[in-house]
Amino acid sequence: MTIDKLTLTGLIAGNLRVGIWVERDGVVEKVVYESEAAPGSSSTFQSLGEPLIDAAGLSVFTATLADGKDGVWRETAPGVLTALALQGEPAPDTSLNYLNILDLAINRPGHVAFIAQLSESSSRALFSTDSSGVLQRVVGSGDVVVIDGDLMRVDSVLFQGLTGSISGTGGGVGSGLNDQGQLAAILQGEIVDSELVPTGDFLGALVVFDAPVACGLGDFDCDGDVDGRDFLKWQRDTNVGELGDWQAKYGTGIPFTAAATDAEAASPVPEPSGLTLIFSLVALRLLRARLK
Repeated sequence: MTIDKLTLTGLIAGNLRVGIWVERDGVVEKVVYESEAAPGSSSTFQSLGEPLIDAAGLSVFTATLADGKDGVWRETAPGVLTALALQGEPAPDTSLNYLNILDLAINRPGHVAFIAQLSESSSRALFSTDSSGVLQRVVGSGDVVVIDGDLMRVDSVLFQGLTGSISGTGGGVGSGLNDQGQLAAILQGEIVDSELVPTGDFLGALVVFDAPVACGLGDFDCDGDVDGRDFLKWQRDTNVGELGDWQAKYGTGIPFTAAATDAEAASPVPEPSGLTLIFSLVALRLLRARLK
């Protein structure tokens, strides 16, 4: 299984056009080439980034469009592309939009992860697909995590991309994403007290997050039930799913009432996937930080 990005000449009035091809089971197949329509947008591909490949021979790549936007595209089947992220579009689990896509990675089973700069100044977040291929936010600027007993408000997130290089087999170059879907990232930020007031002390830690868990239909907060909290989450981030799914599945867990307020929704809620820090540190995002 190989993947490559080639330059073809003389296809468009003598100009160069770049394309991506994959060899699957001895057959070379085209994935995409420049000037083709970009799925999920009203524009065309202008410049293709270096492609990555999973063990099934399905590719993922960044690209810049003719309208100047950039993004990430993923093959869901041979030759079938879908947009994972597009500049100017809302980022999942946040009220912000994508500004720049950075440090793309893929593992052998096909999980995709990347860092994105978001529309709010100095805001970055790490995103990864879950087992159903849905993109989820893992951690980002403004989150509050518990590190060895200290609360740290995250200022920056560093993640190493690249795995399954253009020369390779899908196991590829090492990155912050392993084949179990776990993600390693360096978090840096200021220590805060129990009231989230800055202390003036700063901290950095290398953190390993479990693979994002696929949520059930209507379970927008991934806590195993469909209730009023899911509706509140959908109000803040319509990218988490369809309201019709919530309406169809509503009825398990805590029922929604008018008493459910922003303050109630802002209470700390553990992530169902469980966050694991190397060196036996424990990380927990506070929902209050994520709802800003």
